[in-house]
Amino acid sequence: MAARSRLFLEVRILCNDLTYNNTRETELDQRMVHAEGLLRSYQAKFDQGDATILELNKARLNVSVLRQQADDNRIEKGVLLGELASLNGGKPVIWQGSTYYAQVIPADFDRWYQTVEVENPLLKEMKKETEISAGNQKLQKSLALPGFSAGYLSEKTVGQNFQGVTLGMTIPLWENKNQVRYAKAQTAASESREMDGRLLYYNRLRQLHQKAVGLEQSVARFRSELAQYDNAGYLQKALDGGEITLIDYFLELSLIYSGKDALQLAERDLNRVIAELYGRLE
Repeated sequence: MAARSRLFLEVRILCNDLTYNNTRETELDQRMVHAEGLLRSYQAKFDQGDATILELNKARLNVSVLRQQADDNRIEKGVLLGELASLNGGKPVIWQGSTYYAQVIPADFDRWYQTVEVENPLLKEMKKETEISAGNQKLQKSLALPGFSAGYLSEKTVGQNFQGVTLGMTIPLWENKNQVRYAKAQTAASESREMDGRLLYYNRLRQLHQKAVGLEQSVARFRSELAQYDNAGYLQKALDGGEITLIDYFLELSLIYSGKDALQLAERDLNRVIAELYGRLE
């Protein structure tokens, strides 16, 4: 059961990372279209004598950088697909998802934990082991108790006749008492393992929950700020109007791109934590 849970968690995280690669691929494709259009524009300006070789090379370098970023993303995606295929018995898997699987982060952790704890397979197994040990201890204890017997005896000898009630008691061997001690130790060990397992499980889920809540708030704030301060449209107008140089344009654009890259990474990390949070319920 534990191996099955680990497999599901690994698959969830791989699919989450592939979703990130797909969203990044879409973003890089859009940037490339824009960069190639800008390069064609400056190539035409250079041919007409309206742009310098420095400006033309800057536009070329921008395309080269984006092409390398796209190659890196494609290679990383291929590696992840290979790992996913290996978990699928060697059969290739096509993953085109570009939207993260929506799962709500529990608002009240302790209340949510009470509902999921009882369904955890590993904790169920530990509880069952404790119950079996306790049952065995009870059995061994009963076997170690003295046994009593009662009956009616009638015996005749030459010239005499004996009749009456008989009582008997069986004293268990020392071996039985040792069995009781062993069973008691087993029960104590099982109870300790179960308690440690529950504590470890609770603490791990709580850590993941706190991290998910923090990342969710951070991503929401960052997404709002990027939407508010995105100057990409103004930059193009300023460049076309001659208000800024091409170098200034690329510097400003790189800042916008860096912000979007950071947001995509933060969204990936958030959904990776959420996947692990729910993946540990299996």
